[in-house]
Amino acid sequence: RWCRNKGISLFSRCDRLTRSILQEALFWCFLGFMGANACACYLYIKGTPYTPDGLTAMQLFYAGYLIELTLSLDNLFAFYLIFKSVSQSP
Repeated sequence: RWCRNKGISLFSRCDRLTRSILQEALFWCFLGFMGANACACYLYIKGTPYTPDGLTAMQLFYAGYLIELTLSLDNLFAFYLIFKSVSQSP
């Protein structure tokens, strides 16, 4: 952490700020996850015009959601390698 490099103790304002940023990030991740599950439940109940069966619509949604999630993790790894190759901290 950048706070430790400046000689600030663990119980300083900087550490509380770092924890609050982490809590906010986890909150938004949880909110996005719950929103995706709400969308899947809606598809299970209503279906779509192309797949009136709710179960099939929900399975297709989750398949697409997992593909997008894995591709976003792949992008994070690619950015990490780019930053590492130019000796910049991410």
